Amino acid sequence: MPTLIIDGVGDFEIKKGTKLLNALVEYGGNPRHSCDGKAKCRDCRVEFIHGEPKKMTKAERSKLKDKGVLGRYRLSCQCLVKKDMHVKVLKPAKKPKKNPDLSKKIKPKPIWVKVK
Repeated sequence: MPTLIIDGVGDFEIKKGTKLLNALVEYGGNPRHSCDGKAKCRDCRVEFIHGEPKKMTKAERSKLKDKGVLGRYRLSCQCLVKKDMHVKVLKPAKKPKKNPDLSKKIKPKPIWVKVK
């Protein structure tokens, strides 16, 4: 199982293929996620210190490009934990959501593209 290091929180063994946002919520990374993981708000942004995925969804690329921030950070709702990662949550929630309605799958349905 891959290890996820959440900056300032700790390191955790994560089931391969878990959506990064779900892992962050479950293990205390406390990211904001206003749209509940549908690539609409950019609140779940993270900085990869190590292990950034080589691909991103078309929805993530479009959202980041439209806002002029492509290459500065990633959306945790659009990333899967497939290998060891070290991330920093860039926009923590003031209060963690109790029982958030987060899908285990990436939404919208992912179309994968290479990171440029």
